Amino acid sequence: MQGLIDSDLVAAVDRVRTEAGYLNLRDLLALAERGNIVFDPFSTLISQHATIGANNRFYPNTLIECPGTALCSIGDGNQFFANTRLDADRGPITIGNHGRYRGHVSIFGNAKLGDGCQVLGMITVRDCTLLGGQSYSHAVADERGAVLKGYGDANNIDLGPGEVIRGNGTFLMADKKKQSWYHPTEV
Repeated sequence: MQGLIDSDLVAAVDRVRTEAGYLNLRDLLALAERGNIVFDPFSTLISQHATIGANNRFYPNTLIECPGTALCSIGDGNQFFANTRLDADRGPITIGNHGRYRGHVSIFGNAKLGDGCQVLGMITVRDCTLLGGQSYSHAVADERGAVLKGYGDANNIDLGPGEVIRGNGTFLMADKKKQSWYHPTEV
C-alpha cells in the first residue's frame, strides 16, 4: 500500500525547491522544532538563506525570498498571514518579534520592522523603518510597535513606537497619528 504522500512526488517537489534556493519540505517542516507553524508547506516558500526565529506562524502562500548573500532575518512569535511576501533581493529585511503581517502584504529591501510592528492591508512596503514597541495586544496603544494599515504603497516611511499611518493608495508622513487615535485607552 502506498503512503499518504507519494515519495516520488515529494522528491520532485524537494528537487525543484532546492534548485530554486528554497527550503525543501523536510527542512520547512523542521522549523516546527523551534515552535514555528507552517500551515501549508506546499504553498509556503522560504529561502534557504533566511534566518527564522521561533514560534512564528506561516499561513498559506507565504513567500520569503533571500537570494545568496542577502539578509532576511525574522525574530520570534510573528504571524505571516496568507499572501505575505518578503523579498530581500534589493536590501536587507529585518523583522523583530511578535509582529502581524496580514492582507496581501509585500515587503521589499531596506526594511526594518521592530518588535510588535504590524502591516495590515494590501500594502507594499519599500525602504521603511517601523520602530518596535509592545505587541498589538498590549493595553496601551501608544506603546505598541509602529503600524501601517489600509492599502497602497509605503515608500521611505519612518515611524516610531505607537505611531500609525492609514494609507489610502499612498502612505504619507503627514498622515501619521498616534495609535490611540484609533484605539483610545479606556480609563
